[in-house]
Amino acid sequence: MSLNSFDRLVLAGPSEATRELHRLLPKRLGARVVATIPLPIHSTPEEILEATLSVEREVERKAEVSLVEDLIVSASKGVKAVTGLAATLLASNNGEIWKLVYAQDSNVPGKRCKVCDRLYGVDRFSCGHCNVTLHPVEDVIEIMIERLTKLGREIEQVRGEASQTLKQVDGIGAFLCLQSSRPRQSKAKLEPLGARRASATGS
Repeated sequence: MSLNSFDRLVLAGPSEATRELHRLLPKRLGARVVATIPLPIHSTPEEILEATLSVEREVERKAEVSLVEDLIVSASKGVKAVTGLAATLLASNNGEIWKLVYAQDSNVPGKRCKVCDRLYGVDRFSCGHCNVTLHPVEDVIEIMIERLTKLGREIEQVRGEASQTLKQVDGIGAFLCLQSSRPRQSKAKLEPLGARRASATGS
């Protein structure tokens, strides 16, 4: 198996055996060990699978928390990232997003221009690009995901603690393409979700 075929390695078995195996692993392989699980040598495949899945879920949640923290800090410094519905819609409209990050169970109604296909918040009435009347859509996040997927951009849905943190900034944000630049975002982005959505109009 190639080292490039997996990102994480979990060692399971009697504690002494897993410690020794970890010690003997090549450096590159050992660096990918994320956990060792004490399991009886006669554990069933189902028991091994459940134990490793539990580790994987924990590792994923920690990675999501780190991702959201990085996103919010980068956006606050204006370093190739934005948070909040309005700023993310603007970045999407301008083709600037390379990685979209959104909270689990996010469903955000908005509006759409039938001429240029730009997306806006619910309080916007006319397109800032075409100056025509906008039409309501049930979920602007779903539309953004479809568009970004077709462009080969990255999409990350976060859950648990990461989701709750991201919801402080409308539950959505994005890392921008390298050629894109944004002014530093104010701390007002940390207003409650409802307050930010009420003012999210896009551009």
